[in-house]
Amino acid sequence: MRSEKVQPIKKHTLPYNQAGKQRRALTLSVLLFVAAGAFLIPAVAQSASQVRVAFINVGQGDSIWIHSEDQHDILIDGGRLSAGPTVVAYLQDQNVDDIDLLVISHGDADHSGGLIAILRSNLPIEAVADNGRPCTTTICQTLTAETIRRGLTPTPLVAGQNLNVGEIHLQILNPQPTPKGDDNDDSVVIRVMHEQIAFLFTGDISITAEATLVANGLPLQAQVLKVAHHGSKYSTGENFLATVQPAIAVISVGDNSYGHPAPETLERLAASGAQILRTDQMGTLVLYSDGNVFWTAQTTHTVFLPLILREFPSSPPLQVRITHIEYDPPGDDVQGEYVEIKNEGGSAQSLKDWILSDKAGNTYIFPDFWLGSGQTVRVWIKAGVDDHQNLYWGRNQAVWNNDGDCAYLKDSEGVLQSTYCYP
Repeated sequence: MRSEKVQPIKKHTLPYNQAGKQRRALTLSVLLFVAAGAFLIPAVAQSASQVRVAFINVGQGDSIWIHSEDQHDILIDGGRLSAGPTVVAYLQDQNVDDIDLLVISHGDADHSGGLIAILRSNLPIEAVADNGRPCTTTICQTLTAETIRRGLTPTPLVAGQNLNVGEIHLQILNPQPTPKGDDNDDSVVIRVMHEQIAFLFTGDISITAEATLVANGLPLQAQVLKVAHHGSKYSTGENFLATVQPAIAVISVGDNSYGHPAPETLERLAASGAQILRTDQMGTLVLYSDGNVFWTAQTTHTVFLPLILREFPSSPPLQVRITHIEYDPPGDDVQGEYVEIKNEGGSAQSLKDWILSDKAGNTYIFPDFWLGSGQTVRVWIKAGVDDHQNLYWGRNQAVWNNDGDCAYLKDSEGVLQSTYCYP
């Protein structure tokens, strides 16, 4: 058994831009520097709290926003040129009042094009970083011109550098000191660490570049993987997945003629045990970390057109969440293990035929049970008699792995509603 227990998730809304961001005096545009192989953004040390990662639905492309509770914001890519207004609108809707670090993973138009709208907006940008490759396309050259107009000079990133953006720690794993000479394989690859939780952002690297990362012994393990190249069959190889060991695999993808995500890639991801989340099916995907565990939240679907942001009419998303797993109780595991689930929505929710499962595929199917607004239910592993606060799996074997596991909660239609993982 582990000597430490994971603390319960703190379920509250992230505060945005309080007190005008006390860190404003840092003025990152003059503090950004490279020294002793480290790329650093100085920040006032604060205790770790929640970090939010949003995979913005930009169709066929990538755009990722990272926000920490100490009011630091990172944007990785911006989707295609036509997706730029969507990204700007999303950040404005989240009350983002500046970007501490803007990362251009590589020059492909479906990653860099939307950043032109970001640079043309009134959103302050403190620092820009890229993969250091020269510009050859019109979109890339326009992006460079807008960066110069802002008075910003991109800092080339290279494997081995480390970035600190407030309480968020970033490890740069690619491009390599000797570039591959291919824009995709020279994509910036970043491992974001928030205490014990890791997110791996892979740009458009191929299996060839993945093999280099594995061979070089770089730290790749991550609970959340942003699947490379929108699920291309030439990326996300078996050896790479065996090294990363993701619990969640996010595919940022939209309508395309390339066959993304490829069936082969989906099969490899499924075989790895990762839970697959796709922006083309679920819209913008939001994940939260408190440093010990992480969980998901689902937003309404958005569709972008040039200069227009529209939302599909929909009912409010369900807000039934896994809030705690007692995986290492005192005494007998079978008798003490349970999962706690809370209804944070405004009305009662039927859980009939919902499914709770672990990473190994053990499943519990809910009986005809209603969970009231604001109410919590515990699903015990042991046998017992169900009541309005307790449900019983009826097993004689423990479920939750003390070395780390994930709980997945799906509704009666098989739609993933909540994920809770611990190291």
